[in-house]
Amino acid sequence: TAVIDHFHHAVGLDAGDHTTMLAWEVVDAEPLAGRRVGDDPAPVIFRGVGQTVDPGNELVMQVLSAESNAYSAFPADPIAAYPMAVGRATLLVTALQARNNARVVFSGSLDLFSDRFFRAPVLCSRCGTQYARSGNEAFATALGQWVCGQRGVVRVKSVTHHLVGGGGVGGGVGVALPEAYTINDHVHYEIEIEELRAGEWVPFEREDVQLDFHRIDPFVRKTLERRPVPGGGGRVVYATEFQLPDVIGVFKFLVEYRQPGFQFLRSQLDVSVVPYRHDEYERFILAAYPYYASAFSMMGGLFVFSFVFLYHRESKAKQE
Repeated sequence: TAVIDHFHHAVGLDAGDHTTMLAWEVVDAEPLAGRRVGDDPAPVIFRGVGQTVDPGNELVMQVLSAESNAYSAFPADPIAAYPMAVGRATLLVTALQARNNARVVFSGSLDLFSDRFFRAPVLCSRCGTQYARSGNEAFATALGQWVCGQRGVVRVKSVTHHLVGGGGVGGGVGVALPEAYTINDHVHYEIEIEELRAGEWVPFEREDVQLDFHRIDPFVRKTLERRPVPGGGGRVVYATEFQLPDVIGVFKFLVEYRQPGFQFLRSQLDVSVVPYRHDEYERFILAAYPYYASAFSMMGGLFVFSFVFLYHRESKAKQE
């Protein structure tokens, strides 16, 4: 079979069967497919077979899809049944990142990576738009770097947490972390994440990193803020402050980052949350006021009863 598009084939490159098609539907993941420049980026030229995937498989990424007019069939045969894949469900390039961050790319076209398609000018058959050069080279370069582990690779450099006021931003590195907190404590948490770019580790620049304070389910979920480390020479950490829940148990500071194109990132630190010590409670608790009142009322009643019992004497007439 081959992917056929009668509306978006490449004029001058197609042999007349409309199997040399143009594709603009690139996944919105810069580490995986590169950065699309401009409002109308050059399309990717494709000639080959299509693919379909299980939409419920969260490990598979749809990197390049066909346009809505495309379908997968045998070019030389009449269509007697519904095509095997239609529209944007026809996938041209897919990628898989396993749970251990192993990567593999599936492409239905070898010509997509050819020098001819890299340097070919593009003229769209339907819209008439002309591009000086196709987007194949930038797309293939980014895709090759991603599958070889040169793009989208992140790591955790350091993690620290402490009571609010116990240290500044970036000041807890190398310090022993507390093993336990008390309920309702205000805690500062920070994590330093780096990304591999051009062979060098640089600060991570995304704004969607979240922290879960997790036991069986998350009790607290916070979006971490990027904060520069004072005097850190360009270091940046993701940090937040929050109040611990009024629940005891063993909790986790859990950061999981799973976004298309990036390596799966997981950081977990266990910590205990303990109740107040006997000398940490307030002297008088508002909820205990009824019990205080009952205790003092019993004391008052006993005093009145004792006074009456000791000092009350019946008259002699009543005694006779």
